[in-house]
Amino acid sequence: MCLVAEGRAQTPTESFDSFRKGMLSKYDNFRKTVLEDYDRYLDGVWKEYETFAGRKRDTTPKPKVLPRADVPTKPIQPTKPAESVRPTEPAEPSQPVRPTVPTQPTQPTQPVSPTMTPRPSMPATPEPSASPKGMDFTFYGMMLRAPLIDVCQVNGIDGSAFADAWRKYKAKGCKAVTEALKTLAVERGLNDWFTFQMVRQYANAVARSGSSSDRVVLQHYLLANMGYNIRLARTEGQALLLVPVEQTMYSKMYMTINKTEYYLFTDEKEAGKDFKTIYSCDIPTDIDCGRDLNVLYDRSANINVGDRRRRTLTDGHLTVEGEVNVTLMEMLRHYPQMDIPCYAGSCILPPLHRSIIGQLRSQIEGLSQRDAANRLIHFVQYAFDYATDDEQHGYEKAYFLEENFYYPKNDCEDRAIFYAFLVRNLLDLDVHLVHFPGHECTAVNFTDSSISGDGYIYEGKRFTICDPTYIGAEIGLCMPNYKNSKPEIELW
Repeated sequence: MCLVAEGRAQTPTESFDSFRKGMLSKYDNFRKTVLEDYDRYLDGVWKEYETFAGRKRDTTPKPKVLPRADVPTKPIQPTKPAESVRPTEPAEPSQPVRPTVPTQPTQPTQPVSPTMTPRPSMPATPEPSASPKGMDFTFYGMMLRAPLIDVCQVNGIDGSAFADAWRKYKAKGCKAVTEALKTLAVERGLNDWFTFQMVRQYANAVARSGSSSDRVVLQHYLLANMGYNIRLARTEGQALLLVPVEQTMYSKMYMTINKTEYYLFTDEKEAGKDFKTIYSCDIPTDIDCGRDLNVLYDRSANINVGDRRRRTLTDGHLTVEGEVNVTLMEMLRHYPQMDIPCYAGSCILPPLHRSIIGQLRSQIEGLSQRDAANRLIHFVQYAFDYATDDEQHGYEKAYFLEENFYYPKNDCEDRAIFYAFLVRNLLDLDVHLVHFPGHECTAVNFTDSSISGDGYIYEGKRFTICDPTYIGAEIGLCMPNYKNSKPEIELW
């Protein structure tokens, strides 16, 4: 999550040039040995590996209907958090929070009636075209251009065929292509995940008339030469990409090589198949194969094609407006499933983050810590309609902060991420994401000692439960259904 800091702002030119140089340097910051010898590894020993079905993040059903807070009952008695967290015994809770000023009533004043369509139809994709100057290809409706590379035909599904293609590509060279793809990624503000997808789309366009192995082997060659630790594999008559990721990706088949998890990616025409065993070449463990993909969004997206949508969020007391790009929202729609802190720790549109903080800061100015926290939690409780991911999307989907300004409804983890962002940036307080089976909320380390309620002790600090999905609840109230559940503290 981007914290809003003050200081001399760089000009757009200074900012972009500095960012571009840093990113291009990052791409090249690995040893070249593996690239020089990769054909030997491909031509060498191939080992058999077992595959594993994708993990599920949480299979516990989420509430279909949101509970509404009533008279506070017995305070929460949290059990020990996740194994990585070792809190001391919970402090003795004091009396429930009773704000000194009126807060949001149980029923919202004016429910939000968004007009946007959650699943937009993308513009027709033009056919890729090649010319002596380069190759035009589309990526989520964006027309991009990179130098044209001669596609090497892969004559078989074995190590020697892959090695032969690698040697042909190495003899031709690909520096102009990889440099152009790197530059496109930097110019568009693409993180590792979308850079990976863009390179695959380029290879698919260049080798569209070839075999699936032609496309996968070309993808591997380009990505490896861009500095990524991507491996080739084969199974049941087709080539696969093995992709290590710094974060956990859910609902995606994977395998393990030398204690590193690799996720399996097939050619787009072979998608949806499961494989029990695959084969990959043996590479010495002391060889630097490049870097894993980082699927956090850690840069400013620059997607300047497609419509823009503006949405106003309000609970009748606080109001925020925000604008997002429809093409960017479509790009994020099927983003890999990650742990919730990964969404909270990402910042895709820094200007939107700054705008949210700027708008709300003036609206809570002068309020006490207690009152400000309650105003913010009621804002998140009432500014959105509620729907589970399965009801709205048909699959599990947590939102990046930006997506709350696009989709008409959200659920508990989306509200927890939003509230955590507001508390950290507006109140400058430490906040945890807290996971219960089937539910997500937050806990805040308030510095106002008069604030009490449900909570726990973590590293000597008291954290108070704040649930932006528990309608009408003030800070310090946990949903009754989760009072006896074991929570997991998620740091971000």
